[in-house]
Amino acid sequence: MTRQRSSSPSLASLIILSTLTLGLWLWQAGPALALPDHFTTDVVLGQVRKDTRRTNSADPSTLSGPFGVAVDPVRKHLYVSDPQNGRVLGWKDVTHFKNGAPADLILGQQDGYATERFRNDSKSFGIPSALAVDSQGTLWVADYDNGRVQGFKWPFDPSQTATDNVTTDFMVGQPDYGLGYPDKGCNGGFNYGGPAGPASAQSLCNPSGLAIDGADNLYVADTQNSRVLIFKAPIAAKGTAAAVVIGQATMNAAATALCNRGATVDGTTLCRPQGIFVQQDKGASRLFVVDSDNNRVTYYDDPLNQQTATGVFGQQALTLNGGGVGPDRLYQPIAATMDGQGNLWIADTHSSRIVGYAPPLAAMGAGAAYIIGQLDANGAIINQGIAGKPTFPPSATTLAGARGLATDPKGRLIVVDTANNRVLFYDNPAQMTPAANQVLGQFDFVHGGETRTKQAGIQYPVGIAVDHPAVASGEPDHVYIADTGNSRILGFWDLGALHDGKPADLVIGQKNFADYTCNMGGGVSLRSVCWPRGVTVDKQGNLWVADTWNHRVLRFPAPFSHKDHVADLVLGQTSPLGGLQNGDGTLNPTAHSMNSPSGLVFDDNGILWVADRDNDRVLGFGADGVAFSSAMNANRLLIGPGFPADTTAFTKPGCTVRGNGSFVCGPCAVAMDAAGNLWVADRDNNRAGMYSTQVAMGSFQLNPKVLVALGQPDHLMGALNNGMPLPTAKSLGRPEGISVEIATDNAGKKTTVAIVVADSYNNRVLVYAPISAGFQPPATTVIGQLDAMGNPNFTSKQINVNSLSNEVPINVQNGLWNPTAVLALPQGLMVSDGGGTSMQGVKAGSIQFGFPGTGNNRVTFVKGPSYPQAGPDAAVLADMAGPAQADLGLVPGTDGMQKTGTDGSMTPAVCPTPNSGCSCRVGGETKPLYSVVPLGVVVALGLRRRRQKRA
Repeated sequence: MTRQRSSSPSLASLIILSTLTLGLWLWQAGPALALPDHFTTDVVLGQVRKDTRRTNSADPSTLSGPFGVAVDPVRKHLYVSDPQNGRVLGWKDVTHFKNGAPADLILGQQDGYATERFRNDSKSFGIPSALAVDSQGTLWVADYDNGRVQGFKWPFDPSQTATDNVTTDFMVGQPDYGLGYPDKGCNGGFNYGGPAGPASAQSLCNPSGLAIDGADNLYVADTQNSRVLIFKAPIAAKGTAAAVVIGQATMNAAATALCNRGATVDGTTLCRPQGIFVQQDKGASRLFVVDSDNNRVTYYDDPLNQQTATGVFGQQALTLNGGGVGPDRLYQPIAATMDGQGNLWIADTHSSRIVGYAPPLAAMGAGAAYIIGQLDANGAIINQGIAGKPTFPPSATTLAGARGLATDPKGRLIVVDTANNRVLFYDNPAQMTPAANQVLGQFDFVHGGETRTKQAGIQYPVGIAVDHPAVASGEPDHVYIADTGNSRILGFWDLGALHDGKPADLVIGQKNFADYTCNMGGGVSLRSVCWPRGVTVDKQGNLWVADTWNHRVLRFPAPFSHKDHVADLVLGQTSPLGGLQNGDGTLNPTAHSMNSPSGLVFDDNGILWVADRDNDRVLGFGADGVAFSSAMNANRLLIGPGFPADTTAFTKPGCTVRGNGSFVCGPCAVAMDAAGNLWVADRDNNRAGMYSTQVAMGSFQLNPKVLVALGQPDHLMGALNNGMPLPTAKSLGRPEGISVEIATDNAGKKTTVAIVVADSYNNRVLVYAPISAGFQPPATTVIGQLDAMGNPNFTSKQINVNSLSNEVPINVQNGLWNPTAVLALPQGLMVSDGGGTSMQGVKAGSIQFGFPGTGNNRVTFVKGPSYPQAGPDAAVLADMAGPAQADLGLVPGTDGMQKTGTDGSMTPAVCPTPNSGCSCRVGGETKPLYSVVPLGVVVALGLRRRRQKRA
């Protein structure tokens, strides 16, 4: 059964072809015209709407790197700071909630789905960290990046408007609210490039700890100033000066105050404290300071009058500060609190544990009585895992970098388990390795994904593939996405029915849609993957996956025809359960081994081409009619010049010097054009190269000389952006994705329409008209970069249009952040707008890291203007309002399945033509925009197939 389809050329297609011919003629006569791309995203996958970008798409019940926690014991409110989402969440009653319950209140964002950070007005935060509540119910928030602490009068006050409840009433650390970007930062200076201001009684630099005493005095851990400031009540709306300083000799300094005053540690010094706690006892206030970089907690019996520490935990003396693990040691602790029984609890963050000290607390260098998160006092591994192995999934007894601590009216200990993106509640913490009893941020205790891994979410996607079933099958085009950061492949049944935030229809590589760990948290299997990057589909509808960190390629039989997704073929490993680089954990390649394969493509002869990235080569499997089998040898090789003609060439290292253009260096993706040429996204050569796949009789090596080099002036050069600080229409920076759009007519004749490159380092996608030979042609279209007037800009590489304001929704909507893959289709252009997945030297068995804050975590889809026609399978675009919480969250008891939100109406894409007299900049030259169908639009959108209206 053939799975290839063709379409008849419509009148619109003929017009576009004529325009393309004109554009090619113009190119041959001189530099290509940079015409408007009109890149308007029709659909985003992985986000609930087009202006959001957080990992797995935030909602009111999820957390991303939570930091601080505070409880209003009188009113029973719970507050948690969610810094990566730029917000504080509030739950009305801490004593009654279900696991994973959504927040009742959002501070810092317009709703529960917005995640814009780095703002500094009276309703927002840069990065919220610590929290505290005073006797009046005022919530105090340490706004770390904005160098300030904000106070919100009783945010749940029913007598005030919703807007008033989330508007700042008090502020210390800054003289006024900022006017936008860049945000106010350290001591009134600026975070982005400018110097810090001078330390004073009215300034703060990255505050990250808060406490309130019985008189409502405010204590602030002023981290980068290595001090604690005390602001006496009542605190004015703005401009209140601190009355007491601890850790520094004076309030004022010419520059940011020094760690340990620039000398040795003792009882009068601090080094970047991050947490504080005040114990009230019969009217007296004892202050505990979590002196993070001194690996200790100091305490002061009379902090308002005595600024020398009385005692210390985590060290044997006040003059010591070495970190370590053990019952009497601390390693970069961050928070502290005390329960009703007088037990002191310290978040020993680097060791992923909470240590508890039983009263009395006067002994210097006392040992911990209780340990939470580790099996004993010497454990220090995330989620009680194994050193050097992939991160283990969490449980009710494990922790991962816990930061915040508090107690609630029930006497429970509350722990902010930061790297597991959850808040845990312990009914009986005073024992060795207690189990948590309740959780927020996750629905259960065995998941810890950032903003909770879900059916509609994505974390750093890379590969995209579309399957075109035979027309006779009645099936629509299927979409597959390598959801790299979640170690899974997501499948979508119908390309034409995609809409914003659409949940996937199937998952491969995980047990359900809630799981996210490398190899399902265990060993390599035929069901598991570890950070997969490339995907492609063969003519039979089988899905092939570049299982990057398992150093292999897997074949999954037609996934939408099989309920159980088990690979039936493995390339790159001799054992189906093998997962080491080159099969043996070495850097020695063979004809059958791989090292971080990243890209896949089939040619018309059925050869599978694999970008064997970290072996610096491209392999071909199945050439000369050889049938596919597990652990088979490759029989085609693209590597470089001067290699022997026999198969020992498969055992030689490739590119030894980055930027050596005679080799392929770090190939990340491969594509085929209509003429059967192989295109390679040659990342470390900063180019996209075209190679002939023809080999001499009896040979297996491809000619290593590049026939076309996009981004470089010849076949030997490989400098980033040609050695210039800014890109141009002719340069590339570490491209990781490539695709060729091909049109097929009724007779089956194929034509190359465009070459599309994900120019990752430059945060853009470039589109090139077809070329068969030559070097450094200019791109005709740039996507993801705009100038100050909103026009396409070839000389910019900023994140989401503007690197200083990359979080602004309109910039997120118009920009890109490290795009990693592209797929040009007759129906439109798809872009993996991911970010953060390219890591040098990471091999199987290494810890699976997260990349908080980077990337847009989505796949964007720009449709053709006539695809699809209105009908039962027409796509419906979600509107800009977030879906109801019940429509977004995982439903417990349904194996991680989700429900879809209410859809809005469809708005067809329109590509306007340019006005006469306009101009644009290309390579430093001003060019006119001709009043014809723009070549840039033609190439960006390609030849579109019109669906015939049903009779």
